[in-house]
Amino acid sequence: MGKNSKASSNGVPAMDTGITEKDRAKIAEGLSRLLADNYTLYLKTHAFHWNVTGPMFNTLHLMFETQYNELWLANDLIAEGLTPFCSSPVRRPRCR
Repeated sequence: MGKNSKASSNGVPAMDTGITEKDRAKIAEGLSRLLADNYTLYLKTHAFHWNVTGPMFNTLHLMFETQYNELWLANDLIAEGLTPFCSSPVRRPRCR
């Protein structure tokens, strides 16, 4: 590491993205809320999938399955997008 390079808390050289610490915290907060909301919707959709009854069973069961699978993939993308801004998307984020 050169003299002018600052290391972050994990020992990796800090990268200047042009985003201020204040803005990074706002982005992380927004992504954290989005992740929480999306995960809640995923869980509710999965519960509907498990509890479908009646004459529309097959149609609704498949529809909810498709929806919760897409929500799960979105959760992964959101969490990966949050990682550069915070130490962990699962716990309360610690933004750099």
